[in-house]
Amino acid sequence: LLTPLNSIEYKNHLCNVDHLLRPFSGLQELSLSQNHLARFPHGLPPSLQTLQLQENRITYITSGALQHLGNLTRLDLEDNRIRAIQPLTSLPAKLPPSLTYLDLSANCISALNLLSMSSLINLQIFKINSNCLRSVPESAFDGLPRLRSVDLGNNMWVCECDILYLYRWLLSRSSYVYAHYTTVGNQSDRWI
Repeated sequence: LLTPLNSIEYKNHLCNVDHLLRPFSGLQELSLSQNHLARFPHGLPPSLQTLQLQENRITYITSGALQHLGNLTRLDLEDNRIRAIQPLTSLPAKLPPSLTYLDLSANCISALNLLSMSSLINLQIFKINSNCLRSVPESAFDGLPRLRSVDLGNNMWVCECDILYLYRWLLSRSSYVYAHYTTVGNQSDRWI
């Protein structure tokens, strides 16, 4: 008898894995990093707890693409080309509430969707650095009681009234927040 697989790592210039992995019903960890995937894979096993998709060519994530991944606790989409997450250039809709780690760094995300954020009640680590954020909407992080680490560095922050919520939220937290920020004539790195 063969032991069921609980972990798979593919680094083989793959372009499409849609529905190929669904038969692995007990699969818990999947790494498809450093491939040529242009979109978020469809038909992944619902048993997945960790999904690593960094360093691909993913440009968009359809609304509800993650909906059936109710056991997912770690999602890494670092260093892709995400510009549009339908219908907005924002966080994916219907993210699993089980997520504790979410890495969306080094993409082109320009907005945080409040509806998507509100479902992330177990999120502890959030990396949204190196994107195109200019501000954070009012109450974006208020419903995330377990959030302890946020990386907001290297975004396109605009120092206007829209940024006041983020400023006040940062002052009220004992969490670790890394922020690399640029203002006119000044560049700085700091832990807040």
